[in-house]
Amino acid sequence: MTSNRLDVVFVFLDNGDKNLYQVRQWIQPLQRLAAHRDVTVLYVSDDVTPLLADSGLGAAQVQLPEGLVEFLNARKPKLLLYPNQNVRNFYALRYGEGIHAWVSHGESEKAYMVQNTLRRYDLYFAAGQAAQERASKHIGDFKPERIRLIGRPQSGDRHPVPDSFVPSTDATAKVFYAPTWEGVTGATRYTSIESHGLRLVESLIERGYQVVYRPHPLSGSRDQGIARADRAIRRLLQKANEKTSKDTTNQSQHYVDTTEFGWQLAALDVMITDVSAVAYDWLATGKPLIVTQPSDERAVVIDSPLFNRTPRLAVSDVADVGTLIAGLRSQKEQALAEYYFAGSSQSDELFLVAVDEAIKMADALPELPPLELFLPRGKRLGWLRYPNFGIRILAKSLGLWSTVSKKTPTFKSDVLYTHFSDPFDTVSVKAWLPEIADHLNRGRVVLATNQITTKLLLQRAFGRRNKNLVVLACSSTADSEKLIETLEPKELRYLKDHPTNLAALRANGVDHVLYRPEVDPNFAPTHSLIMYNEIRTSSAELTDFVNRILKVSTPKIGSPLDSR
Repeated sequence: MTSNRLDVVFVFLDNGDKNLYQVRQWIQPLQRLAAHRDVTVLYVSDDVTPLLADSGLGAAQVQLPEGLVEFLNARKPKLLLYPNQNVRNFYALRYGEGIHAWVSHGESEKAYMVQNTLRRYDLYFAAGQAAQERASKHIGDFKPERIRLIGRPQSGDRHPVPDSFVPSTDATAKVFYAPTWEGVTGATRYTSIESHGLRLVESLIERGYQVVYRPHPLSGSRDQGIARADRAIRRLLQKANEKTSKDTTNQSQHYVDTTEFGWQLAALDVMITDVSAVAYDWLATGKPLIVTQPSDERAVVIDSPLFNRTPRLAVSDVADVGTLIAGLRSQKEQALAEYYFAGSSQSDELFLVAVDEAIKMADALPELPPLELFLPRGKRLGWLRYPNFGIRILAKSLGLWSTVSKKTPTFKSDVLYTHFSDPFDTVSVKAWLPEIADHLNRGRVVLATNQITTKLLLQRAFGRRNKNLVVLACSSTADSEKLIETLEPKELRYLKDHPTNLAALRANGVDHVLYRPEVDPNFAPTHSLIMYNEIRTSSAELTDFVNRILKVSTPKIGSPLDSR
């Protein structure tokens, strides 16, 4: 083994500054871990550099994907920790000589905490028993040995109150309103900013509460209605502050909070939030907590002890929020806190034990050839992206391309094939034509693709009016959700291993099968194969590769004959 291997690498591949809080909340736990293991933060955004300047942690800024591949091949980290589910993680998850562990950026019962994409990581460093039970319940065949309980390492952090915040000097409660953002899909649309926010803050101000407003950094990034509501709340707080600025007896002001998270837990009295990770951080304080009821019917709210015991604030009850706060009493929910955060007083020790175990696993892994470069779609396509846009626009105008979100299927299918790829991937599609023909001889084939070029090639090969071949247009995460919801497949068979598969791989309750990937001339196996439930293959070479992956996260291996 290489002598200069790194112990722990914290992987943060986000661009910009919107998700920097995910790095900030891990800096102090990583600093304490660095007393026992070498720790490096791997990142791409310039905005991360100042956060690490005086941290004492190793720092490695890389460019995607070339710099990342070079770093992994040269330093061969043993343990890679991921705070989020960013699709860019795919580039690092291909690396097979280390252990990949998801640490999350906060305990919560949002849908992404139990999405099938947790399979992408060898291990899940979960907060407590609640997280363990969620994963076991919702993610099929998720081996319990993949879960390590680490509590909440951030519980040992220290956060000074910012000088810009002046707390109220009277007996009025200081209310922390911390709504989440709009999410990527309807299932994660928990935000209350547009539905509750303005009337909620108005009611709190009228009741004389000091309001600390801290929206999620991504609020309004995907929905202009949320952005407008956020701006309206900020203007309301500013006007309220202008009215009270002449009061010489109490210089406290309502506060739009853009500071580091943590100090609020000790300094404020009541929290109002959405289905969000911060609710769980607040839980351990024993102070009053109110959780908003999502107004979007698509939002998935998982049944949980926390929400069952916590007052829920519907849109219709916003005007009475003051009465609700007045009726609450601080209660220490120690048993409930322990259910969500294992050994909360020993989180650093639990975290270190989990890290040490993972590093031992990494030491036992076989040495592999260097990781090969995988270019992002834009670089692979180059100028070809422009004619692809033109073809798609033309196909839409001719009625040849209508995604399932716009034209929903009306039938069911136990098996759904997918071929998600880059545009003009004719080599892969042509290689599959004999196989598809064989399946068509035995019955109907329903296939989803994200490329109009794939659909046109299949229709040319088998005839546009072939009743046994149904090709569906699926270009987004929303399309994938609608497709699975409507067709209710028991099994998804992926004919190509591609990053775009992640849109469908989110779904629980479906067997995700990578089907004969060796048919694709461009297929090259990597560690990221663990994101499938099963791989059906006739390749002894591929079978051998999969069997060298960490046993606890190895997908099942089957034969294509099992599908007949």
